[in-house]
Order: sequence, then C-alpha cells, then structure tokens
Amino acid sequence: MKLKLRELPEGRTALRIDQPPAAHQLPGCGPLRGGLAAERTGDVVLVTGELRFSARLTCSRCLRPFTRTFGQEIDLCYRPAATVASPGRERELSADDLATIEYRKGEIDLWPELREAALLALPLKPLCREDCRGICPSCGRDLNEGDCDCREEHRDPRWDTLRKLAGS
Repeated sequence: MKLKLRELPEGRTALRIDQPPAAHQLPGCGPLRGGLAAERTGDVVLVTGELRFSARLTCSRCLRPFTRTFGQEIDLCYRPAATVASPGRERELSADDLATIEYRKGEIDLWPELREAALLALPLKPLCREDCRGICPSCGRDLNEGDCDCREEHRDPRWDTLRKLAGS
C-alpha cells in the first residue's frame, strides 16, 4: 500500500487494509486486515491503527498444526528524507530519529513496515495451548493424548553430579 503525499489531505484520513495471502506473501498467514488512520501535518505523516490476521503454525512442543489469530498495533511516523546530506559529516541521532521512517519522492510505502509488524507478532516458539505437554522424548507419543508406557526416565548424564549434590 502506497500513499502519495500530494493526494493525502492535511488532517486525518481513514485507511482500510485488506490484502489476500497471494498479495502479502507471508507464509502460513491468511488475509491481512485492519483499520489505519493516516494523520498528515505538513510533510510528517503519522499512521496508527491495528493489523489483524490469522496464521497456521506448528506447535513447538507436540508438532501439531494449529491456527491462531493475531492483532498487532501499528504506530508509525514518516517524514521526508534529509534533503541536504553532507558527505563525510557525522550527525548524532536522537530518539525521534530512531523511531521515524524516511520517505522519498513524496511517496510512502506502508507495506515493508506492515509486513514487519505482522512477522514480529508471530511467536518464536508457538504453542497450540499454554499447557501443551509435548511428546515423549523416548517413544514420541503425544503426551496431550495420554501418558506413554515408557518406564525408563530419560536422564542427561551431564547433570548427575548436580543431582548428587541436591540429594535426589
């Protein structure tokens, strides 16, 4: 989604996001939907709102596929790129500089930041449910379906010295 500054009126403008999976190319994700507001003040544009989508994930404990819905807050600030660049001169960045995205040629491409927000909403270790028990390390049975018949407890021998100290 691109915003042309000359077509964006001063003040607040409502934006709708509705991108099918083929358009956004995020693996395992359904359509990206959301309501955004672009607020233009001169050359500075603030974009706020929420992005919603569902994703097909694999549980990191039991390896079962599941689908979860996500909502990600969007809060972006765009300003024009510096027009006068001094080669060889260093410039100290402020906190505002780090939270601001620069645009060029009077056009703002929202897609890279929206895609990044969607990717950051996805968990690193997805769980099908909070109390997922995973699979047995010996026989591979899904422990969510019931206990397995493995009697031998798998112990890592590297921890034996610590177990002796703890008295277990």
